[in-house]
Amino acid sequence: MHTNKINAKIFIADVKSGMVDSALMAKHKILSQKVLNDLLSNLIAKNLVTQDEINNRSSRAIFEAREILGESEKEPQLKSKWKIEKHELPPKNSDNVANNIKYTEEGNKDKLKLLLVGFICLIVGYFAGREHIKYEIKTTMQEAAQELQQSFSSAFFGGKRDKPKKKTTEPYEPEKNKQQAFSVELLKKGFRAHDYSAGISDDSVTFEVEFENLTGKDIRAFDGRLTFTDLLENKIISANLAINDPISAYTPLKWSGQLDYNQFLDKHQRLRAADFENIKIVFEVRKILFDDGSVKEYD
Repeated sequence: MHTNKINAKIFIADVKSGMVDSALMAKHKILSQKVLNDLLSNLIAKNLVTQDEINNRSSRAIFEAREILGESEKEPQLKSKWKIEKHELPPKNSDNVANNIKYTEEGNKDKLKLLLVGFICLIVGYFAGREHIKYEIKTTMQEAAQELQQSFSSAFFGGKRDKPKKKTTEPYEPEKNKQQAFSVELLKKGFRAHDYSAGISDDSVTFEVEFENLTGKDIRAFDGRLTFTDLLENKIISANLAINDPISAYTPLKWSGQLDYNQFLDKHQRLRAADFENIKIVFEVRKILFDDGSVKEYD
């Protein structure tokens, strides 16, 4: 829940010097790969940097991967190791079971090699800070592992595969004693896109909540956990809040907040996509500082 202004002159100089993504994100406090990619695209569009300067930075990850594999840049075989080949199984009605198993074993050896190369590249990607490379390699490894499992299933069990289990959600059960201090109501929910010209570097889900003080005493500050659920009280996402605005006894307080949005997280996608009328909220207080100086904690 914050904004960050970037010094364009220093940022461009760092890009031209060959600084990799992780270093750029750490130095300029950029919290997501999407934001960094947008910045780089804008620099190219405005002819402040060239595409070659952007591409040259990622060559470090490839070089390190070659060093780990013990191969020089001149060996053309390296390119083939990065290629994902799809090995088709023989027809299901084949009579030669031995040939089927041999064919599967050969395909599995190639997949194991691919998994090994992918694992090495994943490590290099983490240290090189290339978030999109990490995501692509991780996806490739998962797909290769899934193909390997399906190959064994097809060869030894006649192609029968277990159906994937459906994800289940359980109703959220808040602690009732932590709900007695306040009544809460969700007044608004929206979405704010990033705006570099206004100094806003991240997308965010915005919301407004009304808290009513039911303690019978004036409150100076309080904190706790706010949870968003669907109409069936299945949890969507929770966030810790610390509010320093005073509230008199039995009076409401309207409070506005926001959650940084990550498009790759399912719970963030669900919160953004959910209609306002289909969302409920629960607030569980943790600690209250009263106006008279006394403190009450809720265990």
